[in-house]
Parts: sequence; structure tokens; C-alpha cells
Amino acid sequence: ILAVYRSYLAFFKQDIDSIILNSEQALEMLPEKQSLLRDFAQLALMDACFWKEGNTIKAEKEILYLINKDRIRENPYLYFSIAYRYALILLYSGKLHQGYSFCEEIIERLSTIKPRLSKQEAAFHVAISEVVVEWNRLEEARHHLDIALEIYHPADQPEVIDAVIIHSIRGFIACGDTPKAREIIQWAKTKIPPVQLTRPYLSLLTAWQVRLDVEAGNLEQAERLLTRYPFVSESELHFLDEPVYIAQARLWNAQKKYAHVGEFLDRLGAHLLEGDRIGRMIEILVLRSISEVEQGHPELAQQLLSRAIWLGSSEGFLRVFLEGGHTIHRLAIKLAAKTAENSTMLSILAVFNQEKTNENGKTRETGLFEMLSDREKEILQLLSSRAMKKEIAVELGLSVNTVNYHTKNIYQKLGAHNRAEAVQIARKQGLL
Repeated sequence: ILAVYRSYLAFFKQDIDSIILNSEQALEMLPEKQSLLRDFAQLALMDACFWKEGNTIKAEKEILYLINKDRIRENPYLYFSIAYRYALILLYSGKLHQGYSFCEEIIERLSTIKPRLSKQEAAFHVAISEVVVEWNRLEEARHHLDIALEIYHPADQPEVIDAVIIHSIRGFIACGDTPKAREIIQWAKTKIPPVQLTRPYLSLLTAWQVRLDVEAGNLEQAERLLTRYPFVSESELHFLDEPVYIAQARLWNAQKKYAHVGEFLDRLGAHLLEGDRIGRMIEILVLRSISEVEQGHPELAQQLLSRAIWLGSSEGFLRVFLEGGHTIHRLAIKLAAKTAENSTMLSILAVFNQEKTNENGKTRETGLFEMLSDREKEILQLLSSRAMKKEIAVELGLSVNTVNYHTKNIYQKLGAHNRAEAVQIARKQGLL
């Protein structure tokens, strides 16, 4: 029992080796009847090993082993805590479709839990926002972010810092709400006790602040932030510091220190592939493409971009390419002219063209709006109340299959991909 306690104390010190040592001791000594403590020790060991190695394949297997235990599923707090880790692993490994479906399923389950687990529910809304940002569905991302902060806002619990708040920064930046992103960063840095601003959180906060400063042209401020980050070692790359590494590459590109970018990102790329962290691998390939174009190596840049597109094709990555700006747009056009037509390349070019249209002040094309039947309007109203499909079926005296049929028709008529998007479109059209 003391070993479990020591392992959790070590979390606050970010002493990963101590977490692993004490968790392994606890699992060795605790009898099987101490099942809850064993589960906590197993969870601590899994977290520490992932932090140390960053291996998403290994972490996914260990999480699935835990999450499928009956006693875990019967403990809502522990189950949803582990489920959130699983969602993050899916995001790190670039499994966007699986991550989206899993988060939707968990949000549906959370809606049945009384009393409401606000923090856990908010966390999964933020996780979904991270997925749809990569698909460049920004309105849907903002919808989920607004829900998350509505039900779990830092002002309600100023002493708490967690992934719910930190991971929302990415979405606000993508949605163009830089003031909100800066507000969250400032809140975290001024309100959180230093002991709680541990390495994973400080890494993300530093990376996002550097990115905002680079985009605003405040390169000296960005450099000062990176200089003050205490954990980076020149001799060893660490999973927890990867956001800072990527921020450093962005700064070097902005400073035109392109030679630094190539060498560093090659090393980082090998490190990412060891852990199968595909999302970040795509991002560094895009950054590397930009640096090679600027150094006058267009053929190498096209090869790197082609690899990034291939890695992201099955999961629909779009935003990471759009954020590469005009350099990646021009490179994608040249690449498209040289290669066989494929849906991913067409989608990337379409996103760039849409962005250009929006920048010119033109409104987005929403498509034709078909009238909903009375039954579809009833179901849409209940969908907006966050009722589960079984509950809708009971309310309207229908089968679940019939509800699914009408729901599919609603999505098609509104041009939506899911419940959240359908509700958002319906509200804009005045149907709700």
C-alpha cells in the first residue's frame, strides 16, 4: 500500500523511474484481493512507461487490458479516467476515426451517469474537438469546446489543472480565437501552483505560447520562452518534450535557420516512428518540407510532403497541411500535377481554396437545404436535448432501427456528419 502511495507522490515530482519502481513493487506485494489498489498500481505503471517510452502500440494494449476488466467497468470514475487515456493514445497514434467513434460512445454513456461527471464529460468533448480540428471541421470543433468549458470551466475550480483545459488550446487557435487561447495560457501560468505545473502541462503550454508568438512575429519572445523551458536535453529526446521540439522547429523556420530544422527533425522523426506517433510525424514532415523549399530543394520538399500526405490519407488529416500556409499550398499544387489523382490530394487543395475564399470575405457555401418531415423534426429536437437513441425510441414509440433510419436522413438533408454537427446546422437554420 505504501508503494502505491509513493508511486503517486512521485507523479508530482515527475520522477518517472520512481513511479515505475514503486508500482512494480506494489504489484509484486499486493494480494489479488486488493484488486482496486492493484488496478491503481497498474495504471500508474502504464502511465509512467508511456511517459518514458512514448510507445503508443504498447500503451494501447495495456489500456485495453485494464479497461475490459469487469471491476474497472463497474467503477465509473476509474473507467472513464482510463477511457480518456485510451482516447489520447488514439490521437497520438493518428487513429482519428477510431478516436472520434470512441469519444462519441463515451459521451453517450456519460450522459446516463448520475450525478454528472462534468470533468470527464468535458474531457471527451475536448478530445473530439482535437479530432475534428484535424479534419478542418472548425465549427464542430468550436461547438464541442464551448460545451466543454460550459460544463467544466477553470474558474469553477481554480486549483485544478488538467488535460481538459490544456488540450482545448489547440482547438481555439485553429478556430481563430487567439484571445481565448492566450487567456487559458495566462490563467494556467498565473493561477496554478508550481508543484502542479508538471512537465506534460508545461511542455504543452510552452509550445502553444511559442506558436502564438511566432505567428504574431514576436520571435525574440518565443526564443526566450524556449530558453526558459527547463527539461530539454541535447543528448536525449523525450516523449513529454515533443511539443516543445516542434515549437522550436517552427521558430527556426521563422528565423530562417533552415539547416537547424533539417538535422533536428530527422532525429525527431526517427524518435516518433519508434513510438508510432503518426500525428506528430505528419506535422514535422510538413515543417521539414517548408525548410527544404526555402533552401532551394523543391524535389526533396515534394518527397517529404508526399510522405506526409500518404501517412495522413487513411485518417483524413487536413488541418496540418493548411497550417503550412502558402508554401505547402504551392508545393501541393506542383505535387498534384506530377502524381496520379487521389482523393486526399484533392481534399487538401480544396481546403486551401476554401480558406482563400474565406479570406476574400466570401461566405461559405452551405448547399441546398431540404425540408425535414415532422417526424424528423421531432427526432432532431430530441437529438439536441442529448437524449440517447434508446430514449428517443421510447419517447416516440418507435424502434431503435427506425430512429437510426430517420437520424441518417436528417444528417443527409442537413449535410451533417454526426449529431453535434446536425444540431449546430439546425440552430443556424432556425429549426431549433
